[in-house]
Amino acid sequence: MARHIPLQPVTFAIIIVVGLLAFTGAKKALRTQIPIMVFVGISILSLAVFSIYRAWGSPFPVSAPTGEIGFWYGFSIFFPVVTGVMAGLGLSGDLSDPKRSIPRGAILAVVTGFIIYLIIPVLLVMGASGAKLRGDDLVWIYIAAPYGYCLILPGLLGAAFSSAVGSMLGAPRTLQALSMDRIAPRIFGGQRRKAHNLSGSLLLSIAIGLCAVFLGDLNNIATVVTIFFLTTYGIINITAAFETLSGDPSWRPKIRVPWSLSLVGGLACIATIFLINPVAGIIAIAVELMLWFFLSNREQKAGWGDARRGFYETAIRWALILLSRRPMSARNWRPHVSYLSLI
Repeated sequence: MARHIPLQPVTFAIIIVVGLLAFTGAKKALRTQIPIMVFVGISILSLAVFSIYRAWGSPFPVSAPTGEIGFWYGFSIFFPVVTGVMAGLGLSGDLSDPKRSIPRGAILAVVTGFIIYLIIPVLLVMGASGAKLRGDDLVWIYIAAPYGYCLILPGLLGAAFSSAVGSMLGAPRTLQALSMDRIAPRIFGGQRRKAHNLSGSLLLSIAIGLCAVFLGDLNNIATVVTIFFLTTYGIINITAAFETLSGDPSWRPKIRVPWSLSLVGGLACIATIFLINPVAGIIAIAVELMLWFFLSNREQKAGWGDARRGFYETAIRWALILLSRRPMSARNWRPHVSYLSLI
């Protein structure tokens, strides 16, 4: 019998609980991640044991795609799962050594998630039929029966809870930082590191999450979230490419990536958006451009400058070097005006 998770009530409850937990502060909220990791580990280990037990002595099942959903639609539903690796950026103000913790944490999260997400589909295919996988949201529990509810369910709920904690802690702090820079309304600002000063931005984050739940189909919401995440990642990659090309001495990342790789990654993100949904991609980019035009008029003048000047200087230097290699001719002659002044 196919079993389906009541997504809206469960998601609603998780958002409320995580929101209340976030009001107590990041330190207390992050402490909940330790038992959650234990539950998730037990869940994955149980899945592995029972899947191998069920498939023991049987050939590995191989089935053709059913065509029920397209690849890119499935990709858009799955993609938000892997965006948690950026959670550390939103908590940089609460980290004692963000310069060291963020790169290490992000890389470890990517590698760990990559390995787990490759293993789990194999285990699921070993433990259940294709029809069961497509029709039963709680197929993990079915595979681990009769102990599924006590071994698997805490891990599944814990994984969802953990993702919600990362988002609910990071989003308000990002909004708070924008407010402190006078980009977002001041009501969302406040002193860093103090939970009660996050109340405005935290309440807005909770409200946005609840509104998304009430919209209905979470798969469609996941698609929208994926598109906005991809635009963010694309801009980050393209920015990194321009920073590397600019050659600014201030650009000193610990992990150096070739500018071409960053540029390819950024363009790949943009291309993926249009493969998922061209209309939604155009709307998302238009919305972000409008936000950029609106916020650019409110931003503070940064004392450290930006990447544009460095990029322009690099382009001018490159052009002058090329110009010096070309011979002067009458066809290219231009008058040069010199002005001398005696003071």
